[in-house]
Amino acid sequence: MSADGGVAAVLSGRARRGLAGGLAGAALLWLIALVAAPYLAAHGTTAVAWLGTAGVYLTGAILCHQQPARTFHAWGAPLPVCARCLGLYAGAALGAATAFVFWRRRPVTRTPRLLPTSLRSWRTLLLAASAPTAATVLIEWLGRAALGNVLRSAAAVPLGAAISAFVVSSLMEGSRVRDRVPGVDCDDAIDHCRAAEDA
Repeated sequence: MSADGGVAAVLSGRARRGLAGGLAGAALLWLIALVAAPYLAAHGTTAVAWLGTAGVYLTGAILCHQQPARTFHAWGAPLPVCARCLGLYAGAALGAATAFVFWRRRPVTRTPRLLPTSLRSWRTLLLAASAPTAATVLIEWLGRAALGNVLRSAAAVPLGAAISAFVVSSLMEGSRVRDRVPGVDCDDAIDHCRAAEDA
């Protein structure tokens, strides 16, 4: 087991890849559900459509404040989450899918160069990605400006993308180590593979 002691640390390489792909797929499906919900609320004619729409809105109510003024509207109905949350989820879908595809297409011994190659680099990226959202929240909290929903949403995309890319990349990188070095601690093996690649 790796030092983090998490569940993912004891998963096989195939299980890690499956989990990473599942997370990327779930992020995309959730984004589609958020966008489709107002359409189904306005045009849905079947019990299944109504139940599905109600489930999405109920989940959105648990995750988000759903204030109408801070929420995009479509087909005469508000989306299930506010503009900032929608940006986070859109970024999450983009980041997860991008990381998954890049890891799947790269040779086993190489890290996708588009992505950070160390925990310190990931920390820097996550901090930088959170800056736009933090700035918009601070500006609104101080009452300096009334920001529109488009800006709130756009500012949240980098943060959602960075977080999901980090999670998927962690799973995919670990899956390669499990496949190449069975029974070896993931963190140690990753360091070994990177040292061999840089040599």
